[in-house]
Amino acid sequence: MENYYKQIADLLCSRERLNTLRDRQSEIFDKYFPITVRYTDSVSTGGEKQDKMVSYIAELEESGLDKEIKKIIEKIDKLQNSIYRMEMILKNVENISGVENLEYKVLKLKYYENRNYTLQQIADKLHYSLDRIKQVSADVERKIKSNYYTENTLIKC
Repeated sequence: MENYYKQIADLLCSRERLNTLRDRQSEIFDKYFPITVRYTDSVSTGGEKQDKMVSYIAELEESGLDKEIKKIIEKIDKLQNSIYRMEMILKNVENISGVENLEYKVLKLKYYENRNYTLQQIADKLHYSLDRIKQVSADVERKIKSNYYTENTLIKC
């Protein structure tokens, strides 16, 4: 489970990095293609002026932003595929006795299946008291957070 949580943390960091890169890309785009039109009093002499799109693309290439965006998108795709495969394995994991433990059942209902069950619905579905499900859910959340916010993960972001 620890690797699963680290993969999720890495995926979230990668998505945040992609958002940052796209914001930077948008800033460069706005520099060349502002929303409002600015008129000048000067008359064109028919001189050669560089195309704005060419300038925009050139700046993206010079800054390395386009390559970095492509790399991060590939990384996100790989992480999503890996997490999907892990989830498929985890959904089928049972402990040695052949019976799923309560923590895994709560995790599965809370995150894998419908993902919008309330704790009361989970308690009703599993035939446990709400207090017990809250306790197990808190343990699951604590484990997720302790694995999610490791020093190594924060450095990668």
